[in-house]
Amino acid sequence: MACLNDDVLHLIVDELAKHVDVRHEHPSRNDVLARICLASRSLAQVARRRLWRDIEISQGRQLEMLKAACSADGRGEGTTTYTVRWSWTANAALVDLVDVARWLPAVADLRVHGSWTDLDLSVAQKYTCLRRLTLVGVRLSLREPVVLPQLEELSIYNVSTHSSLPCRLFDPVALPALRAVRLAGFSDYQSYDTFQLADILSPAILAQLDCIQTDPSALELDGALARGDSPPVLVKLVSIPPTLPRHALFQSPRAFFTGFDTPYTSRPAPAVVPPDAHTPFVAVFPRSLEASSSAAPGAALAIEDFKVACRERGHDVVDGGERPGDSLEALSPGFLRWARARKAAQAAAGH
Repeated sequence: MACLNDDVLHLIVDELAKHVDVRHEHPSRNDVLARICLASRSLAQVARRRLWRDIEISQGRQLEMLKAACSADGRGEGTTTYTVRWSWTANAALVDLVDVARWLPAVADLRVHGSWTDLDLSVAQKYTCLRRLTLVGVRLSLREPVVLPQLEELSIYNVSTHSSLPCRLFDPVALPALRAVRLAGFSDYQSYDTFQLADILSPAILAQLDCIQTDPSALELDGALARGDSPPVLVKLVSIPPTLPRHALFQSPRAFFTGFDTPYTSRPAPAVVPPDAHTPFVAVFPRSLEASSSAAPGAALAIEDFKVACRERGHDVVDGGERPGDSLEALSPGFLRWARARKAAQAAAGH
């Protein structure tokens, strides 16, 4: 093993790491990589670097261990994804768990999961390489203007804040590189009302985006944003509304069945019909839908019939493109690729 160069060792580790339980969302929980570290000194060095690419912590004790390890040998310099899952038993403030840019300077993907606790967004400014930011279940504050010059993707899920913050946050000057946004359950912490996209996204910020992903509560399905394509707005559907948005994400087999309180098997699929050929329409199907529909007799057939009808009418059918373990709070990778390919084609055509 000692005579193999690093490139070969990387290939070995990459191949072994593929055989991992899909429940392990983060390589830091990957028992396969951990066992590789015991195989040989050479493999251990390669596997350890891979383990440190993606770090997740949830406790104050883990935070102290992280700081100590990074201070000792700088291994945190290779970490590109950092996840915090805070709970009331964390024995540390959420902001302290997040504020580790000094030890993890190369983080490009920051994911913060709270339990309705406070977080000042200014802490994200310390991550100078940050390109993707996911915020879940926090009360967001912004004491001073925040500029995230390299941030390309922002996902906000079940987050509350003061009504004045969204307009300050979605400022092209503060987010000059922002290209994709996912907003679901983004609400006023006093009234609990969901912020409407038309109220918080200015024409200037809309002009720079490749796509938006949201749910029906954040916009009118027959309004300009839902029916337009500058940028395309993907709307997650659990049930079929009277008016389909131009870009629809079918998250659950329930979208093809009536009623939520009865098993899928007890109700026939309704006649779900895509728009006619003259009405632009894009249907996005996450890969998780295939697994969930297999447990419901008739669901898979109804979904396949809908896809066929879409294609016959000239509509796009897009694979969600998720990988095993991808977070439900994340942007749809398949739709993001579709939106960017469409934008590139329009630019090439001079539109």
